[in-house]
Amino acid sequence: MTPSARLVRSSVKDAKIDYNPVKMDKPSFSYLHISVSVGARSLLRKVGLFFALAVVLVAAILGTSIHAAEKPNRSTEIIISYTQYEWWLIRWSDNQPQCRIFTEHEGLPTGDDVFIYCGEDLYDEWFETETCPEAVSEDGNTAECQGLYLHLIQETPAQKTIQVELPVAEAWINVSGCELTPPENRCETLPNLLFIGQEPLPNEQITQIQGTINEIPFVCPPGDTCEIPLRPTPLEGVTVEFWADSSFGDSSEHYTAQVRVVDTGVSMDAESSGWYVDVLSDRWLGIQPSSCAQAWNAFPPVGGEVPPWLASPEDPQELASDEPYTYLAGRLIANNVVDASECPAGGLEINGYANPCGLEIAR
Repeated sequence: MTPSARLVRSSVKDAKIDYNPVKMDKPSFSYLHISVSVGARSLLRKVGLFFALAVVLVAAILGTSIHAAEKPNRSTEIIISYTQYEWWLIRWSDNQPQCRIFTEHEGLPTGDDVFIYCGEDLYDEWFETETCPEAVSEDGNTAECQGLYLHLIQETPAQKTIQVELPVAEAWINVSGCELTPPENRCETLPNLLFIGQEPLPNEQITQIQGTINEIPFVCPPGDTCEIPLRPTPLEGVTVEFWADSSFGDSSEHYTAQVRVVDTGVSMDAESSGWYVDVLSDRWLGIQPSSCAQAWNAFPPVGGEVPPWLASPEDPQELASDEPYTYLAGRLIANNVVDASECPAGGLEINGYANPCGLEIAR
């Protein structure tokens, strides 16, 4: 008899796995034989269904997160008409064409055109070809000339489809019911947050503005503007996220702002009572706060003067330093004060600090 070993799993009592070595002529191998009873099959189906639903749910959540994190991208295809020019690169000695060149511009093919269509060897030979005097002489024999020359064969009307990037919708933030004047930014009453959507395409419009305030969602009535009443916030402020939906079928980028609303306190003078309101965002339409406050994303003291470390320098040379301020450089890059797009990862490390390339550009 062929020996067999049976293993019964405790989680599925009626399922057993038989290990049966089987001798074959050539080659020999072993196989696993799994025998499952009717009761175990029912349990396995339930486990499999639960696992499949879990996989689908995780995939849906991840897909939604990735989609929300993507920046909007608009493009369209248009058909344009152009003229295609066919040139031959011909050898002087025997008038035999060596390659064909197609261009879409008037005039002789450029060196790049010759290199792309004919290769490096023919390009070098053509580039070093000297003028052939026999070509302009009535009795000249061009077979005595060395090198290559270009000859226009035909012009053909053609059409092609190109993809054009379109400008995307945008959104901005301001306050209504109060005009903020730095550094105090005091309002007699609680103002409203004003959101403004902007659609650059002439045949489209902003349909709605929505977002979250301190992780509490809000959805505005249809239109390109929206006002949300402000409420008092902690001293560190709250995060506001907002975006605009477009009739084009997409939405603007999801923007953020830090908003702080603090009571001025009890005062006998009605003119000094009210609310201190501060907003930090690169989408802010009001009077801009100090550039350092924006870069550091740090509020100045409530209702007071901006400290030197947050104040905008009168001369950019005041920022010069030999110290490798990698975090400061990272903040300047993240807030688009410094363009480090040519660097790996946009000049930033995962922790927000500037990488060596970003640090060098930010100096």
